Amino acid sequence: MRDSSFRTQDRKVALQVDNCSAYPHIEELSYINMIFLPSNTTSVLQPMDQGVIQSIKVHYRHKILRLRVKALLQATKDRISSWNAVSKKTGINCFNKAGISKTNKSISEVNDDHPFKSLTEELDCLRKLDS
Repeated sequence: MRDSSFRTQDRKVALQVDNCSAYPHIEELSYINMIFLPSNTTSVLQPMDQGVIQSIKVHYRHKILRLRVKALLQATKDRISSWNAVSKKTGINCFNKAGISKTNKSISEVNDDHPFKSLTEELDCLRKLDS
């Protein structure tokens, strides 16, 4: 806001600023009074320096940490789900192919753990419907 807008409202304003040489001292302001703080008192008198910024940082770090813990938990659940999706048949076949099992007979050569198998089948059905 400008000094003229305060003049039309007949309001006087005190603007408290730190004692910085970059701020100009403007004499022609009649409704805005600039009050310069004494040297080395800015950090003591400013509320943002009194803990607001530190509190924001603490809350932000807490939220980020929570998100990371949730992400790790979800990744663990996804790994467990993926492990549970692997069939016993696939495990036996892999051990047989590696020559580790007692028998070298394969239960089935078909790998039923293909994650996109059902999706591929659905796409094939949709293609047949389109043609």
